[in-house]
Amino acid sequence: MSPNTCLPEVRSYMCALFSWGMKSDKSPVMDVVQSKFDIPFNPVTAIPTLACESYVGERYLSFDELGQLLKDAHSGEHFIHDISVFLKLVFFCCGQRPYEILAAKKEHYNRDAQLLSIPPEIAKTKKWYHIALSPSAIELIDEMCLRYPESEYLFPDIRYESKMEGWITKEKEGTLKKNSVKPTPFISTSILSENIRRERVDMQSFTPRDFRRTFKTLGGQIKLSKEIRDRIQNHNKSDVSSKHYDRYDYFEEKMEAVLKWESVLLNLIN
Repeated sequence: MSPNTCLPEVRSYMCALFSWGMKSDKSPVMDVVQSKFDIPFNPVTAIPTLACESYVGERYLSFDELGQLLKDAHSGEHFIHDISVFLKLVFFCCGQRPYEILAAKKEHYNRDAQLLSIPPEIAKTKKWYHIALSPSAIELIDEMCLRYPESEYLFPDIRYESKMEGWITKEKEGTLKKNSVKPTPFISTSILSENIRRERVDMQSFTPRDFRRTFKTLGGQIKLSKEIRDRIQNHNKSDVSSKHYDRYDYFEEKMEAVLKWESVLLNLIN
């Protein structure tokens, strides 16, 4: 992404930051003496909005590429076990956001209801949503639950404790690098990306961010409606009807699409 592409976002964030600071001094929920900012005006408003096109990714995996990736994951020869399971699961879950699957907890898995629920604290939309699970997805989640019976996460980072010890030591010594990322108790998206980069051969470059676009595109090719693809991937509906009135969960419609997608993936693997 070029610097020019980032400029509108930087302006937007800075404008929102100063605006929040101005309003917080008068807000009844921010009645804390230590938090007075005394900002007389928003200096960012004087900067004109830049007409820069935002970056739009184009990469998605073709059916042949997706089949090869799933076969590689299924063979267990190209990726470590947990990454292999994740790669299959994220596609059987119709290209959900990798972070939301990696950070998912067992307590939010309902086998009987065929649902994996994503709580607001890890959901990009900051709202609960529920992933309809195909039999193949359930099988993969069950496999991870049996593999790590003591962990609260589906994809725990088995080196988390040692990583945290190193983090705490460096923090005390003041030797943490500026861009250091605190370890998480579940597999991080950086570990996922590293595994994909290392094992990817004879295939055009792709990243985990392209998984959503892959389902969205290939799902359309097998005649899944855009509306149901959007609902499966939890894309926000901004129209008045969806936002204020429609409280139907669309589970049956989503499950029908999920099962159709599952049959396609199984054919690719086999």
